[in-house]
Amino acid sequence: MPIKNLTSFLIAAAVLSFPLGATATVLTGSADPLLAGATTITFSEVSLGTYDPLVIGNATFDAVGVGSLRVENNPCPELCTPVTGPVLANQDIDSSGIDYDIIFGTSVTAVGLFAAAVNPPDILLSAYDSLDVFLGSTTIPATCISDCSFHFGGLAFSDIKRLRVTTTDYMIVDNVMFTNNVPEPASLALMGLGLAGLGFTRRKAKML
Repeated sequence: MPIKNLTSFLIAAAVLSFPLGATATVLTGSADPLLAGATTITFSEVSLGTYDPLVIGNATFDAVGVGSLRVENNPCPELCTPVTGPVLANQDIDSSGIDYDIIFGTSVTAVGLFAAAVNPPDILLSAYDSLDVFLGSTTIPATCISDCSFHFGGLAFSDIKRLRVTTTDYMIVDNVMFTNNVPEPASLALMGLGLAGLGFTRRKAKML
């Protein structure tokens, strides 16, 4: 293959190794490959009580506006399948729910969680990057009273700095999972070859 064509091929391959468009991918479940090796927050890392904000490792849970978050044992086992250990509630059970952000000290590439809410509307998860640009959203059905279970929701992108959790109802969350997976060595090597090819092309152009 001529050098010119080879260089063009390497550059194109390197560019294609990056995701196109600022749109987050909706995760299929907690076993999604994009969550492989995830760090999991179970809320057993802290004591039961009220927090504003709640900081656990790389994640800060921060209520939006007036209100606070509560780490408590599952308060409604007759409605939602009991979990082992504490959960994160967005207010006490007799109050309306509040929205909150999960802010990551270091951006993550995928984040997911299990949530349960009794009443509609559904729980909305919205992802934002380091520049606070909206990346995409997904919903978790508020069907706890009908099927007695937690449901999963999650998003993936190369730079997720903040996840907004939105609902108008009392809600409990457990097992918040996130990863910060760097590109595989093969992808990095391909990108390096592409950049090297670009440099070669520029030098050749200067010589001409």
